[in-house]
Amino acid sequence: MSNELFEQLEQRVHSAVETIEMQRMELDELRQENEQLKSDRQQWEARLGALLERFRELEGGGGEQHDGHHDNHQHNDHQHNDHQPSW
Repeated sequence: MSNELFEQLEQRVHSAVETIEMQRMELDELRQENEQLKSDRQQWEARLGALLERFRELEGGGGEQHDGHHDNHQHNDHQHNDHQPSW
C-alpha cells in the first residue's frame, strides 16, 4: 500500500473515531434528559394522584352532605342569584 492509501485510511479512522465520540456524548446527554423526564413524570404523577385523591375525598364528603345540608345550600344560592344583576 502506498502512503497515500495509508493517509486516506488514517483520515477515515480518525473521522470514524470522532463520529463515535460525538455519538457517545449525544447518547450521554439523551440519557440524562431521559432520566430528568422520568423524574418529572413521576413528580407530575404524584401531584396528579394527590389531586385525584382530594377530588375523591370531596366527592365522598359531598355525598354525605347531600342528604340534608346540600339541598338547603342550593336553595340559598337561588335566593342570592335573585339579587344579582342580570347582564
